[in-house]
Amino acid sequence: MHYIRLELGLNHIECVVLKRMLMWYLKIRRMGAERLPKICLERLLELNMMPTNKVKYNWVSQLNQKLSSAGLEDELHRVETKGDVIRLVEKYKRNKLLIDINRVLNSRYNGLFQHISSLGTGELYLNYDKNIWKMRLISQLRLAQPNFCSIYHKGCVAKFSREEICMLCNQLAENSLLHALFGCPTFEVSRRMYLVEYLQEDQGYEEKYKNLLFIDSPTKLDKIFAYFSSYIKYGQFVIDLE
Repeated sequence: MHYIRLELGLNHIECVVLKRMLMWYLKIRRMGAERLPKICLERLLELNMMPTNKVKYNWVSQLNQKLSSAGLEDELHRVETKGDVIRLVEKYKRNKLLIDINRVLNSRYNGLFQHISSLGTGELYLNYDKNIWKMRLISQLRLAQPNFCSIYHKGCVAKFSREEICMLCNQLAENSLLHALFGCPTFEVSRRMYLVEYLQEDQGYEEKYKNLLFIDSPTKLDKIFAYFSSYIKYGQFVIDLE
């Protein structure tokens, strides 16, 4: 999920939960001392300081735990206004974003993603005025594990596993996404038609992947889509013949 959040520029769902908890906390804090919710809150705050406190039954303790996980354990008692809530939530968002970034940087799932991602600030290509099929296919290519993955498009699927041999050419090459994009001779004509301007012959597959999947123009997105949609349809045709 951290890959998807960074690709789409989404906040962690816990940020929404935290904001609602803080807004509820603030609402009760503003109630009169005779109100039952306020009386319960004061008791929960007291229990939170006791060694016999059970976090499972104390939502104030749970709120404290969430804040503590982001280094904000001393901030709850300072919440007096809606502005304080917004400030805390923004700090919490930044903490969660840094966690996601670190997970991607240290992940073995797709070590190439960090070189083509803005790492949380939002991807430019998602703002292009393109149909959803193009967006889905490009996003899958960017987020996929290059050696073992499945790419779906309009009822067709291309499955890749480097432990298998590509069935679309006679090179006895590993069936990986990188081979499909840059090596499979069956698609050399399509590659020259759509991708040649984004590829350098002296680069390895990984460098080519970084250059190609860094989407910086609508035209580039269209050409990658045209190439890979033809690949996936032909691959499905071959599978159907078997």
